Amino acid sequence: MIDWVLFNFGGHLYRKKNRGAWDIYWLGTAVIPILEGILPYLTAKKEQAEIVLAYRGLVGKPGQGKIVPAVLEERNRMIERLADLKKNENITEVM
Repeated sequence: MIDWVLFNFGGHLYRKKNRGAWDIYWLGTAVIPILEGILPYLTAKKEQAEIVLAYRGLVGKPGQGKIVPAVLEERNRMIERLADLKKNENITEVM
């Protein structure tokens, strides 16, 4: 399965230390087609995926000038919401 995902979607593979597990991650815009493809099937992580897609829409290309303060504020709100969702996820996993 890992080979299939890497072949079809690219990404970077690394082995977690002392866990015997693997992680695949994508950088920059490479994550967009993956999230768009799986979004209709997500339940638990759907809001997080939607936030990441919206965030990527607010990230310009390098060298496009300074970020408008309103965009920076919106990006910071998105980052805070993702952090809140992650905290709540950890609480749920422990219970």
